[in-house]
Amino acid sequence: KVVILIGAASIRFMGGYAISGYLPYMYSAVFDDYETIYAYLNAYVVAFGGFCSSIAGGWVTSKWVVTQPKANYYVPAIGCLLGCPFIAICCLSSNFYVSMLCGLFLEYLVAECWFGPYMSALQSSLPPRVRGLGISVMMFSATFFGSLMSYAIGEWYDGCCDGSGAYIRYIVLYAVLGTYLTSAAGFYWASTIDDEPVATESKPLLSDEP
Repeated sequence: KVVILIGAASIRFMGGYAISGYLPYMYSAVFDDYETIYAYLNAYVVAFGGFCSSIAGGWVTSKWVVTQPKANYYVPAIGCLLGCPFIAICCLSSNFYVSMLCGLFLEYLVAECWFGPYMSALQSSLPPRVRGLGISVMMFSATFFGSLMSYAIGEWYDGCCDGSGAYIRYIVLYAVLGTYLTSAAGFYWASTIDDEPVATESKPLLSDEP
């Protein structure tokens, strides 16, 4: 179960890296007359949209978990699914303001709710004495695969698009949709697996005693 959770988070980070790494280039290529206003709006979208989404994700989970113990798995999955139509609007719209405000802003508003509930699910699935190690492994894995996604998109773009900026929107769209849908499936899959009972442990991790 922990492996599935770490894998799902790593895939979700891949989608996030695709957005943060290549959307600026997409807007520069597709909406080259809006570079200045894009810089201002993007800062607002990332900061305000991400903040509101994080707060809402934690609040919804804290209320829902009272009646649904798996809420901290479902909220990340739902966030990924809800983000898909808005990233499509962001990448495919021919209107800059529709792309930014009806696409990217709403994508951040619904999709960035996942991290707090996810961390709750991961911690509850780990024995208390290895929670710090487990979270460190998750962050390493997520950062590694996120960086790998950035590299893969760069190779994909250089190899098949002949330097044309018009195609970057489709590459970003397919990358984000693929990672969001896969991570949503991973979060749901993890929710179907029961936690193993954890025995009370008083010995240190590196104890030599049998």
